[in-house]
Amino acid sequence: MGYLNPIQLALLIIAGLLLVCLDARAVQGTTWGEYHVGSNHSAPGYTDASGYHKFNENNTGGGISHEVSNNFEVGAGFFKNSYSNRSVYGGVDFHTSRTRYVSVGVSLGPITGYKDTPQATRWMVLPNVVFGNDKIRTKIGYIPGDVSVMTLTMGVGF
Repeated sequence: MGYLNPIQLALLIIAGLLLVCLDARAVQGTTWGEYHVGSNHSAPGYTDASGYHKFNENNTGGGISHEVSNNFEVGAGFFKNSYSNRSVYGGVDFHTSRTRYVSVGVSLGPITGYKDTPQATRWMVLPNVVFGNDKIRTKIGYIPGDVSVMTLTMGVGF
């Protein structure tokens, strides 16, 4: 039996997370439709073997997540990443209580779309701050590093 490639693994995890979300509907939690607005890098671009390239700051995409508890969400989505590749992700978000208007957390999970880039990662680790209530929210993510990245995601609860 062969190994799963990263896309197959991500799709299986996403399917599993969506099943958990559907099953978790019995839990009194909000389901969020999310719109990935964009990002901002601390440097304008990067250099690889083929030369200099500007980072894609227009990282639009969408996702869905479900609050399993006040401190835990599961979710999945897609966006066009900093290298202009399509990324698909699934994962969990651990955070301070969402019963307040501000919470702090970290999203973790597998991600695709970074093969053959200077950032050859297969895992998302995204510290974040969320502002909002049970109907609308804004999530600001921050990835520290040689080139740090800030992300912006808007969400609508239903």
